Amino acid sequence: YAMGEVLMLAAESLRAVSPAFALDVSHLGYIAALLPELGLEGEAASAALRALGARNAPELAAILRSAGAPEGLSRLMGRFALMYGPLEELLPELAAAAVNDGMRAACAELAGVADALRGFGCLGDVRLDLSIMADMEYYNGLIFKGYVQGAPSAVLSGGRYDALMRKFGREAGAMGFAVYLNLLEHLGGERQEPPEC
Repeated sequence: YAMGEVLMLAAESLRAVSPAFALDVSHLGYIAALLPELGLEGEAASAALRALGARNAPELAAILRSAGAPEGLSRLMGRFALMYGPLEELLPELAAAAVNDGMRAACAELAGVADALRGFGCLGDVRLDLSIMADMEYYNGLIFKGYVQGAPSAVLSGGRYDALMRKFGREAGAMGFAVYLNLLEHLGGERQEPPEC
């Protein structure tokens, strides 16, 4: 519920800027749990994550082939590089593709977030995009980015960062987001100079 609440606040923040917005979510736990199944670690895992983040399915396929990853799981990872659409519609496909407990736990968490968002009336504003990547040393679990029409890149990003709390000796859940005001200041047209005193 709390994660859904944060996503709802992110969606409302974007809506306050523009009615033409997109809020995209991913789950690092889902992808992290798939990497060992593919036999990826170290630089091979990093290269695969970079290719996934760039939505570069051919490069991802080449990396997985050279690592000797199982063919079925390699095709699945390639599908994830191109997967994008309403969270509610893609969740069943994500759940069906889960091959271990870590992936199933990530799906269950996303399903819980979807239920909360449905209750807040903003589930239709949220899209699933597994190509969203973030620093796994900092973030864990749910991550997200927000876009508005006219801005060249994400104007909002955030996610779960429990791992950071552990580095400070705290066992607590943490989640938040930032809005990049420097990207928003140019959306309103010409900049007006402040009045002279």
